[in-house]
Amino acid sequence: MVKIDIPKISKFIRDKIFVPKTDLINFIMDNYKCSKPTAVRHIQHFIDSKELIKITKDEYSVYDIIEKDNRIVYIGLKQNKEIIQYINNRLEELSKEKSEKNKMLILRDISLYRDDLIYAKNVDDLINILKLNINDKELINSVGYTLVQLILENNIEVINQTEFRTILKKLLEKYNKYDSEFSNLKRWILYLLAHYDDKQVLIQLEDDLINENEDYVKHTYSVKYITNYIHNHREDLYKLQQKFNFNGLTRQTDLILQIRYNVNKLLNIKKSESEIL
Repeated sequence: MVKIDIPKISKFIRDKIFVPKTDLINFIMDNYKCSKPTAVRHIQHFIDSKELIKITKDEYSVYDIIEKDNRIVYIGLKQNKEIIQYINNRLEELSKEKSEKNKMLILRDISLYRDDLIYAKNVDDLINILKLNINDKELINSVGYTLVQLILENNIEVINQTEFRTILKKLLEKYNKYDSEFSNLKRWILYLLAHYDDKQVLIQLEDDLINENEDYVKHTYSVKYITNYIHNHREDLYKLQQKFNFNGLTRQTDLILQIRYNVNKLLNIKKSESEIL
């Protein structure tokens, strides 16, 4: 008899928040080498035991699920449902709270669930956290990561983009140096600014080329979240290459070329290495 354990299933669902039932059936069949009826039977067992929840079309809006096919049933974790409600209650409180003292208390509570912020229903509620003058790098890092996932991966947009860009630039001014403990904090800010085609990214790139570690710069500016920005600003980067070259900064010139080569490769417009380096 096939033994299907809930921890492995929970991890699969948690990583995706909610999954179509068909995806979960396929996951169980692939991982446990069992038949479809066996997978379906185990899913129903976990639903009956309240370890999993079933979400039908009438509940899509409750969990912020966007689905055109109303026949699709989603499966989630019971604890996800509770955490979603709790986090969104706190975020809503934060957006309405007037007392700075109470805001800090709510933030401390939200910080306890920083790894679950992906469940936030409203991206603008997360931005409210960044508006506050806080020094909790761990929370800011978690919010930044979550916003990248929601905005860049799931195409969810903020209401006031101009205000958001201003907030991001203030954060970049504060966290403009590599931090070994939170190595991605500055990156999240840069990738979000690049999404809005903000010139501050170019300014920061020039500073990083001079002051940051070469590997860090290459990795930061050669990933999918910033490829379009780098490609679209090729004229600006060429002028920056000329500026560095004129001043005898060959390492920086070569590094820009390497970044552009990496970006072209990611965008499938690669030339041979000998043509560009």
